Amino acid sequence: MIIVEKRKPVMVLVLFSLLLLVSMVSVVFAQEYNWVEVADFSQNRAFFGNTNSFKIEHSEWRIKWEYEKTLGDLTAFMLEVRITETNQLIANWNNSGKIDITQGVLNITGYGGDFYLWIGTNGNHIVIVEQNTESAPTLDSNWVEVARFNGTTWAENTEHFTIDYFDWRIKWSYTPRLSDTINPYIFRLDVKNASGYIVELLFASNQISGTLNMNQTGEYYLYIDPMHAETYSITIEQKIESIPEFSSWILPSLFITSILVIIAVRNQIRKKG
Repeated sequence: MIIVEKRKPVMVLVLFSLLLLVSMVSVVFAQEYNWVEVADFSQNRAFFGNTNSFKIEHSEWRIKWEYEKTLGDLTAFMLEVRITETNQLIANWNNSGKIDITQGVLNITGYGGDFYLWIGTNGNHIVIVEQNTESAPTLDSNWVEVARFNGTTWAENTEHFTIDYFDWRIKWSYTPRLSDTINPYIFRLDVKNASGYIVELLFASNQISGTLNMNQTGEYYLYIDPMHAETYSITIEQKIESIPEFSSWILPSLFITSILVIIAVRNQIRKKG
């Protein structure tokens, strides 16, 4: 009996550890299961060119790539992600000077629609596009465009725009000027209210696209400093399902109306009494 009693805590600890391990594996498996393949552009040969177009329907997606070094240090791998309709570059990878890196994952968020890849490598390669089906759909009719700004290398203020709903976002991307001796992967964006005060600041380094989420109504404009970019593209969207902006007179009017209704009801009760 004494031996059995001593073993009980050990058995409980073992069972608990197994349950914890199973739970962790289940979570990891479930997260990975949400990623589904969209396109496979793998080839057992060198390739320099564009792929076929593919459609992305969710806000989180990725490109898993791997290549074989057939020519030693001369083998390189380059990848560009472009919008099919406009040819706009939204993400890229270039392992020049990083020849020891032969595989990786390029994560992209906030973009949906039709895309194609430009792949450049003189070796066998694997390129697979996947999207996270648990992430938000990109073809969400609740998000409507408010304004769009495209530009080149000059820092500038945009026109003012008005946000009427609580949830809104700034989708930004730029094409780096690779001829610059300074780091070309730098981009700055200031969100300012109508009075000129900065309410949000974005300073992106080594990232050429992204989404800045905002939560406040009002009138705004952007100060854009593309730093070392060739071109940039910015789209402002607001979610019409989020809380709308109320005019300053609506809440007082509702309050006064409620008071008058209460008084009228009380008077009717007194008359009946």
